[in-house]
Amino acid sequence: MDTVLEKLLRKFISNYYLKKFYPERIEILLLANITELLPPSLKVCYAANEIDAAVKSEKEGCDIFIIKSAKGNHEIYDKLRKLKIKAIARSNNTPDFSGLNQIVNCPQIQAHVCVGQEQLDLLRDHQVFKKSIRIFNPFNTENFVPKNEVIKGSNTGVFLGNLILPKGFHLLARVWSFVIKERPDAKLIVIGSGKLYNRNNKLGKYCPQTVLSEEQY
Repeated sequence: MDTVLEKLLRKFISNYYLKKFYPERIEILLLANITELLPPSLKVCYAANEIDAAVKSEKEGCDIFIIKSAKGNHEIYDKLRKLKIKAIARSNNTPDFSGLNQIVNCPQIQAHVCVGQEQLDLLRDHQVFKKSIRIFNPFNTENFVPKNEVIKGSNTGVFLGNLILPKGFHLLARVWSFVIKERPDAKLIVIGSGKLYNRNNKLGKYCPQTVLSEEQY
């Protein structure tokens, strides 16, 4: 799936369920860098980036501004401190130590949302734990049941995820040559890209011949 479409799809799904379960309690303004692909039923506003979104959130009078957490050196934290808004940081991946400190020390960030209990547990020894709560990232498997019977026994591995360092693909790619030595017929299928979230990580040096390098995606 295209990077932009995938990001917009996630935002659309979140908005869909909030409007479905709390239609009278929550009014949602979706700030995105591409708005023409979104359904007309959504209330949207163009924002070039996180900084622009934060500024427009204050201008539009939003009660809560929800952002994806960032590294500690990201300028979004300094910008939030200058705005009169309440924010919630959501972490798909755990921020670096500096990023966690920024969430703690930014008074505008009222809460920090972890995706899963394990991620929340990892933060118990950090001050950010006091601001943190967890939700689950559900995955409905009913729509992905194979139509045909799966033939087991082949030496095929599948990596599904973004090709970025936090996901650990580089660790698998480093040892894959040893797997080939033990199982010459082994195959590795990689489903993912480093282009998501405007990142274009180059991990191709870890994937000689066995898998496509990131630049080939």
